[in-house]
Amino acid sequence: MKIWAFPDEGPPITRAKLSHSDEITCFATSPKGGNFIATGSRDMSLKIWQIDKGFLTQVLVGHENVVTCCCISFDERLVVSGARDEKIIVWNVQSGDMVCTVNTTAAITSLSMTGDSTVVFSTTEDGWVETWSTTKGRLLSTFNAHRPIKKLINSYESHRMLLLLENCAQLPILCLHNTPAVGIEATRRRSARAQSVSSASNEPVASTGSGEIKKDPSSSSNSGGNGQPAPRATAPKPTFDMLERSKSRTSLIEKDRATTLTQSNAPPPQKSNMCTIL
Repeated sequence: MKIWAFPDEGPPITRAKLSHSDEITCFATSPKGGNFIATGSRDMSLKIWQIDKGFLTQVLVGHENVVTCCCISFDERLVVSGARDEKIIVWNVQSGDMVCTVNTTAAITSLSMTGDSTVVFSTTEDGWVETWSTTKGRLLSTFNAHRPIKKLINSYESHRMLLLLENCAQLPILCLHNTPAVGIEATRRRSARAQSVSSASNEPVASTGSGEIKKDPSSSSNSGGNGQPAPRATAPKPTFDMLERSKSRTSLIEKDRATTLTQSNAPPPQKSNMCTIL
């Protein structure tokens, strides 16, 4: 295998030659370009080279059959290899150590990683797309394409995945809405925001001139003087009060009529000044 340089003028120049003791079956670089290239071979080894000078930096041995695919993380910290021995191995690029090993049910045909290097996607000859953790080797999710899969490509944020199937004239696109690799931190932020909004709507607050927010003292009492729960305040909040005042007399009459109707399996629409709820 050769690495070529293309000068501004003149013909291409061979920069380096990469070799194994047997046929090279796959190679990969970081999606951002990077400094390293990984090559897999029929000699069951994976090698990591410097792209600029072609220096061999690591020889990774752990597979028991032909290495069929490999991929390098965006930050070039990890490299993942798959082989016909039905194994996936995650390696540390700098030290050459195994981070984790995964056993599957068929030969691995393609590998791809998420942008943050925490999840690796694998495809097999028996049609399975599997999602694995790169730190613990834990299976996160699976999908069966019902055909042998030749190649897999995922977007950087892992929202979409493109598959190349055997004997198929279409390219399926998978939408990864529920994959653990997608939006974990964003989900947590949305959840925290929803809780804060819910708390704000259920508990009256007051703002002082210094920017401090204080609770309404009247809302902190949970019981009356005789030990019984205090009745809930019936006065509407200012926002809802304004909405009530803005309703027309016709809307109020229709609402009263709707409440007196006998309940059935398909109740009539509830009308408001904003929309109709079916």
